[in-house]
Amino acid sequence: MIKLFLSLIYSFGKIGIISLGGGNSMLKLLEYEAVTYRHWVSPEEFVSMLGASFLFPGLTAVKLSALIG
Repeated sequence: MIKLFLSLIYSFGKIGIISLGGGNSMLKLLEYEAVTYRHWVSPEEFVSMLGASFLFPGLTAVKLSALIG
């Protein structure tokens, strides 16, 4: 449990430091980290989470990160 928590902090912290330009520029980095590299979610789940995050107001990347986490 602790190992998973630390990997979440590391992954999303790395994305926050690397990405410039706001929430929408983070989407590809989030997709790579969660789907391709870490295999936390499937590509179909990622697309459905992304669609659900557009329904509510606020930053898309923040809502998507909360759904993945």
